[in-house]
Amino acid sequence: MFDTSNVLFICGGAFPNLGEIVSSRVSKNNIGFFPKPQTESERETVYYKDATMDDFVEFGMIPEFMGRIPVIAYLEPIDVEAFKRILLEPENSIISQFEMSYLYEDATLVFEDDAITAIAEKASALGTGARGLRTIVENILYNTSFEIPSIKGQKTVTVTKECVTEESLPIITQMKTICGGKRG
Repeated sequence: MFDTSNVLFICGGAFPNLGEIVSSRVSKNNIGFFPKPQTESERETVYYKDATMDDFVEFGMIPEFMGRIPVIAYLEPIDVEAFKRILLEPENSIISQFEMSYLYEDATLVFEDDAITAIAEKASALGTGARGLRTIVENILYNTSFEIPSIKGQKTVTVTKECVTEESLPIITQMKTICGGKRG
């Protein structure tokens, strides 16, 4: 048995299209001194901030679950720069995890700066928060992950912007051994 009376539970998530539910409830005509939001992003922010328990129930959450959440707080969406930081900065970041796994196959994994930005932009467009980052990187490296074990010797796998935007394959460069020395 565990007494949960002094335990704080925090639930979080991305709720795509919740803004549409809220906007259908909230009047679209502003009255007063505050300007009407002009961009889609500004409208979504306003609507998310006005979300109620009933909006989440209409979204699909179970009423019994929502009844146990006394406070709803809105967090600003993650911007492209924050996505890039999530990809690169934590000690066990997504990029560093893939780099380590490629080292086991005698391969160096390199992400060009433009590729990192493109991944961040794609994740931002998905609207699913940081969870989408791993899926994007896995999809980029999927075929390459099966190919590199069959390539002998040291190799470099380079992820370019085109790997993200055009779904082209990462570039694999194999180092060749000549007379005991190594040459690219």
